[in-house]
Amino acid sequence: MFKIGVYTAESVNRSKSLFGRSRTVSLGLLRPGAQPIDGEFFQGVIRGLRLSDRVYRTTFPHRFASLDPQVNELIVGRLASSAAITVHDWAASDVLAAVEWAGTLKNVFPRLSFCASDKLFGLIEAFRDDAESYIFEPDGTPLQYTSAPFVIALREPEAAVYPVNRWLARRASRRAEGFRSIVPQLKWSSVTDDSVIERDGWQFRQILLIHPVSQRYLRENPWFGVNIHSVFDPTTERINVIRSMNIFNTAYFSSEQLTRGVRAVFSSLCLGGLWIVGKTDVFIGTDAQVTIWEARERGFAPLLRIGSGSEIDDLVQRTFRE
Repeated sequence: MFKIGVYTAESVNRSKSLFGRSRTVSLGLLRPGAQPIDGEFFQGVIRGLRLSDRVYRTTFPHRFASLDPQVNELIVGRLASSAAITVHDWAASDVLAAVEWAGTLKNVFPRLSFCASDKLFGLIEAFRDDAESYIFEPDGTPLQYTSAPFVIALREPEAAVYPVNRWLARRASRRAEGFRSIVPQLKWSSVTDDSVIERDGWQFRQILLIHPVSQRYLRENPWFGVNIHSVFDPTTERINVIRSMNIFNTAYFSSEQLTRGVRAVFSSLCLGGLWIVGKTDVFIGTDAQVTIWEARERGFAPLLRIGSGSEIDDLVQRTFRE
């Protein structure tokens, strides 16, 4: 038995197989110029996208609609509206939630400088024709193989009931190893550069993972930017406010990794700076579990807990007692 994938724009919203199993959606549908890409189509393609570090990219409009006003009220109470403030949104995924939040802050802080960051904002597609292609993370990690009508996920095992898919996955994984040394060496001028690079008989292009609404916002607002950044690394500048939602989760990282992340946030904030950390349920505007911390000389002090607070609250406090 076998399962075909979703490799045409017309079938993006029909992502279930005959037996109700999820069909893999080709990320190549987001390639530049493939077809007009609106928000609904974009979300349909990246729904369920999971990177090699196990972090999902799934998001949706207005995800923090109930959270943002509470956060903004606290910020407004602590910073003068005339101040030139810097706000970063870490692990910003497709940047849509950052855009929605930044717009509300800009109304209050005219001198706002806002940066949305993530470990990557694009993937790399290797292709010889549009019927066969590989999708890689920028470091060369293979994520997906497409040979129409098959779309094969290379980071998740195919179900045993689909032996054809499992055979294709094994073959594609072996062939993908040949690209591991090539992909990291490829350089584009920016994350939005849509030029094609040729190497060893293959062509390579970027697949942008920034929401269409966010792409337009970036073009129209010079005070708003994006940056490649890991949540485990401190920034070179001191920041007034950092938000890191749905990333510092115990399901994703070990205690040692989370501790490193906490220290990176602390080293990035100015004295008195605010850190918004926590997660939300998959449903819009519900079940936010968030803690807002203030950076002090010797560590963080909690200012506000929403719901039950962040699941790493105890770890945050232990980090600076040790």
